[in-house]
Amino acid sequence: MVQNIVRRPARAGFFHGKSARVRAMGAIRVFLFSFLACSCGNRLYGFTQDDFLDRVRAGDPEVFERLRSGGLARLETLGPGAFYYVARAAGALGYGELEIALLENGLERESGIAKRRCAEVLVERLSAAGDGAKTLAALDVLESLGKPRWALASLRVTALATLDPQGDVSAAVAKLRKAYPDEASRDGGALAVAAAGYELKAGLGRWKDTLRSVFARQEIPDEIFAACALILDGAPDAFEPAELARFRLRMAVAAREYQAAVVIAEASGAAFTESLPRAYLSDFARAYLYAREFERGEAVLALLEAAALKAGKKEAAFLAAFYRGRLASEAGKYPAAAGHLARAAAAAVFAPDRDVALWYLVDSRRHESAAAGFAELAARVGAWTDKYAFADLVDDQLRTALAVGDWKTVKALWDAVGVQADRRTRARLAYVAGRAVVEGGLGKDPASEAAKLFAIALAIPEADQYYRIMSAFRLGKPVFTMAERRPPRSAPVPSSQKDESASDRAERFLAGFAEFGLSFLVREEAELVLAELSDDALRRTAALCASGGHPDAWADSIRLAQKLMARPGRTLYREDHEAAWPLAFRDELAGAVGRFPVPSYLMYALMRSESFFRPQVVSRAGAVGLTQLMPSTADADAMSLSLDSWDLRRPADNILIGTYHLYGLQRATGGRFLQSLFAYNAGLGRLRSWQKGIAALPDDLFLEAIPIAETRQYGRNVLSAAVSYAALYGFTDPSAAVAELLGEER
Repeated sequence: MVQNIVRRPARAGFFHGKSARVRAMGAIRVFLFSFLACSCGNRLYGFTQDDFLDRVRAGDPEVFERLRSGGLARLETLGPGAFYYVARAAGALGYGELEIALLENGLERESGIAKRRCAEVLVERLSAAGDGAKTLAALDVLESLGKPRWALASLRVTALATLDPQGDVSAAVAKLRKAYPDEASRDGGALAVAAAGYELKAGLGRWKDTLRSVFARQEIPDEIFAACALILDGAPDAFEPAELARFRLRMAVAAREYQAAVVIAEASGAAFTESLPRAYLSDFARAYLYAREFERGEAVLALLEAAALKAGKKEAAFLAAFYRGRLASEAGKYPAAAGHLARAAAAAVFAPDRDVALWYLVDSRRHESAAAGFAELAARVGAWTDKYAFADLVDDQLRTALAVGDWKTVKALWDAVGVQADRRTRARLAYVAGRAVVEGGLGKDPASEAAKLFAIALAIPEADQYYRIMSAFRLGKPVFTMAERRPPRSAPVPSSQKDESASDRAERFLAGFAEFGLSFLVREEAELVLAELSDDALRRTAALCASGGHPDAWADSIRLAQKLMARPGRTLYREDHEAAWPLAFRDELAGAVGRFPVPSYLMYALMRSESFFRPQVVSRAGAVGLTQLMPSTADADAMSLSLDSWDLRRPADNILIGTYHLYGLQRATGGRFLQSLFAYNAGLGRLRSWQKGIAALPDDLFLEAIPIAETRQYGRNVLSAAVSYAALYGFTDPSAAVAELLGEER
């Protein structure tokens, strides 16, 4: 068998956005088109096979036009997966009909993963085109290959609907629910609404009970109610007025038409009694709450609570007391709100109900005063069931105390709730309490007490990496443990494809995308076969993504590296960390930091956190490119730099302007790197307002007092990534990097 295949470089492809050479995959290439070494003279659609592949990579319309003329079976000469790869290339170019034809051929001629993917994509394309008959046929093939994913299996219902087969749709819905019980329970009632609509069209009387089951669900997406409205409009006299009013109220609340919902409630109050399912009573109460009809809502809910208590309807009594508390709190009547919510917590039958009542109880007390909120939080901590649900309340208390430099309350918060909090919150509290002990000089031996708290935070595996780094720094321990390099090894080469493992087959399939100029699809496809990939195969696939040359290449590689790092029991090597924190666009960055004294490791961390090294990405707010600059900000900075022309989607320009912008913020904050990051994320004006409202704090504690959660996490993310870059690539000692970013002496 040929062990090494030498191929000339692929031409620049429209998929890549720039010239890119597909790197050799070692032994994997043995399985990819090895026959080409001895068949270059064969013609394929008038091209040599090498030229044909190069033209596919380049997105040459001529080759796809020739494919459209027919004779698709000849693609078999390109080896396993060719029909699927060429189909995806055709689809990317907009040749939709050709893509479908290639996928259909692939169903007949491919095998293994390629055949399954042909079936899956074909089902998606045919369903989108509204071809019910062919969608059903493709689904039959897909099901013969194994259980399809829920999203694909559910398309059978849509396909049947296009054919209007009377009762077949209801049977398909029932079968789908049975085969996918978990997914069906989370679909928001979509299946039931579909079934009701088709049952109504088929003249089946059970459609009304089916629709009732939808309205009885606690949470229903807006679009489901829109479908319900269409069904009800088609049969306006099918339900009694009281029941129809309940339906209409739920739809109004879902549409956020709260005043209209209150009108419905007032006009048909007798339709809403303590005996109704929870979903109806919840929306009945929420209509008054969100319409801000506090007094009217309080009056009707007081009557509901009394009736529920008399009838022994515990859940209705809980709901009435709970929403009376919410109404009173929104009206600013915090003592009354606390009374209602305490009563609701005591009446709750289910733990989640008790948790949510306690959350609002603490929140109402917090609005009375910080001291009252703290006392209520400490008193109720033992009753929590879901510890994570209270993390934001702990954050609020922590920020309130830090903002005024109240070190004793910070430490008391740890003492009161630290052990009871979820593990991530516990790590944060332990670290901040340790800092408070030192800053406030609390206790007989503050240094020793703080060290104990830092050790607690460091020992919690689920802790945010930031707190592990910071705790190790405070303890004088290494803040980054460098993994060993992976020992050299060669991938095993099976004597034939028959001897391949499942991982080998999956990796070979993924490597084929690079051969056809489809590197931008590798991560998407890898996610579908992730369970089959060994650790080493996943490493090589991540490296394949990094070499892809398309705009999202680095991001795809990083995400696959993160998948590897998240695997339980895996052995990580230095190369794995380098894949997760790559030196992307190093030449462009070297030029920028050569002009402005911003640490390279900080700029790498910033770009990774901002964009995952995607030069074309645009945020919802309009920030562009690697450093996520707003065009208006970039325009002002570019003018200061005397740039005649620039493009934020061009890496060199974006990195230069972004580095200059961060350097300007660094100077504006007196050389405080962490503060400059806060300004980079939230704006210098907002930072100035925070500085006025927050006590003079060290930067790590100032971070904890910032009122915007996104900015707090941004600071943690960038600092953690900066330490990783400093350690992995020798920019500076990682502990020195922490000290530099905090503006502290080591």
